Amino acid sequence: MVYKRIVGVLTVKKGSLVKSYGYNSWRPAGSLSTGLRNLDSWGLDEIIVLDISRAGGIDPNVLGQIQSSQILTPIAYGGGIRHVSDVLQLLKHGCDRFVIESLYWNNERLLLEIAEHVGEQALIASVPVFINYDGAAAVRACYENDYRGSYSEEGLDHVLTKLQQAPVSELFVTDIKGEGHHGRFSLSCEILDSFSSYSKGVIWFGGLSAERAGALLQHNVTVGVAFGNIAHEKELALFDVRNQISKAATERPVRRVYL
Repeated sequence: MVYKRIVGVLTVKKGSLVKSYGYNSWRPAGSLSTGLRNLDSWGLDEIIVLDISRAGGIDPNVLGQIQSSQILTPIAYGGGIRHVSDVLQLLKHGCDRFVIESLYWNNERLLLEIAEHVGEQALIASVPVFINYDGAAAVRACYENDYRGSYSEEGLDHVLTKLQQAPVSELFVTDIKGEGHHGRFSLSCEILDSFSSYSKGVIWFGGLSAERAGALLQHNVTVGVAFGNIAHEKELALFDVRNQISKAATERPVRRVYL
């Protein structure tokens, strides 16, 4: 029996919590510590904190807010991880798992070294997916130059083959077009099926509605569904989403969904 998780995503830029739209525009959304406490009180299975500042390191302000929140919900962190010492520092401040993106493009040796310290099960690969001008699914690959970052397009099948060999346990797949826009998840069934032949579990993110999330949870490759901006737009929004998904799957509202 596969354990399916409902995940809250908190996006941070320059130390502040923001509402992100396609990772291209942002609006302030308060403090990270308050956001963490809110999601913790709504009974989610995991929280992912994504720092999209691209500052080339871990923001000590973000670390302080994570530690001061003192929540019980497991926290995964992504953004600015460049050294083994970054991961060890994050562990001390309350993060259990780590979302990796640029390292599997730029420094496979370091990724292996980090996996040796924390274990493959603690690493999640970020896979930002979009539909290119040919109508095919592609991944935004991040290649870094002095931590500023430049992006290129890589075919989805190529990326999945690469990640199949990478020391990560799960994929955090973001629909870039839908990210930040509730109910606009745009990845087709054909694209979803592309993940079925790979052994890594998938957390889906970007524009999910409760109905679409419930359908994705029926997919064998799915280990979780994630929600971001909606948490800032309506009181108890993710509490309600969780119950809608659980009710649809089990005909009664429960915290954990088993399918």
